[in-house]
Order: sequence, then structure tokens, then C-alpha cells
Amino acid sequence: MQSFLENMGLSASLAGDISLLAFLAIGSLLLGFVIGRFRLIHLLLHIYIAYVCVEVFRFLVATFLYGEIFVFVGVLFLLTFLGDRLFDIHARASVYGWMATFFLGFLVSGLLIAIFLHFLPASSMIWNFFSSRGPGYFTDPWMSVFWFLAPLGFLLFVNSKR
Repeated sequence: MQSFLENMGLSASLAGDISLLAFLAIGSLLLGFVIGRFRLIHLLLHIYIAYVCVEVFRFLVATFLYGEIFVFVGVLFLLTFLGDRLFDIHARASVYGWMATFFLGFLVSGLLIAIFLHFLPASSMIWNFFSSRGPGYFTDPWMSVFWFLAPLGFLLFVNSKR
């Protein structure tokens, strides 16, 4: 997609930022409508647990290049595969419309992008594709706090409505 945008005359860093935004939008749609609202809540819990596992065992996985990403994805797949047997989470179906499902998919997609960009080493070539501000919307310390707390806040807000 980035080469397509560059061929349209956009600079490489702007094309990278637009690609990042497109990835967020496509991820929102896929997570919201393909996975569904109930599995999305399970996935959100699995993301938090996988992130905590990587942070706890950082001293082991940080020695390998991209070790944190591999462990995060591995734990996430394991939890997702075993998820129905491990956790029993129920949400009221009446409060989850298609807009709420899309918005929760947007927040979960943003959280996943923030985690992946957080785990990427500074020497990774992917940083060359973005402008200096693009990844900052996910890696800035205050934005990281937002991406980690916004899905939980949204669930609290939606589940408190009657």
C-alpha cells in the first residue's frame, strides 16, 4: 500500500503514516465484525495477559532480537486457543450495537499497534517508513496510557448503560 501511495506523489513518510492509519481502520473492521463482540472482549483480556507475561519475563526475552514480539504473539495465540476453557466472561448483548463493536475493535487495534511498536527495537527498519510523528500516536508515554486504559474505560461505560 505504501508503494501505491508513493506512486501517487506522496512522500514516503506521509505514505507510511497513511498506511498506519489504514491498518488501524482495517484492523478495527476485522476485529469488530469478523471476531465479534464477545470474542473481542476475550481477545482484549488475552492481550493484557500476554503483555504482562512479556513484561515479567523481559529479562529472558529481551536478549533475542524481536524476542518480545515472538513471546507476546505466542502467549496471545496460546491464550486465544485455550481462551474458552480458561475464562468465562459474559457481556450483555443488548448494549453492544454495531457502532460499539466497531469502536471497541478500533481501541483493541490501537492497543495492538501500540504494543507492537513498543516492542520493536530502535534499529528496526520499520521506523524508516513513518514520519517522526506517526508512531508517536502509539508510542508516546501518554498515548500508551490512553491505548491501555481506553478499552477498559469503554467497556465500563458501555456495560454501565441500561
